Amino acid sequence: MTNEDAYARIKHMIGRPYHPCVKGYIQCLTERTSVVGPDDIMFTPAFDYNSESFDYDPLRITIDTQQGVIVDFFL
Repeated sequence: MTNEDAYARIKHMIGRPYHPCVKGYIQCLTERTSVVGPDDIMFTPAFDYNSESFDYDPLRITIDTQQGVIVDFFL
């Protein structure tokens, strides 16, 4: 599934309250296993900040929230 297809399946949740169970719902809709919410830690930075410091996953979906409400997704 392309990023555009995945976004089309989850964009209806923008403006809805965020709850951690939303991640499971997004996984079911998009068939992606890497969904990151606002309280998740995506990487542990190293002192030298080299490229190995960041866990890059091109299939990750990141949920962007403001004051507990979903405002967008990064795919």
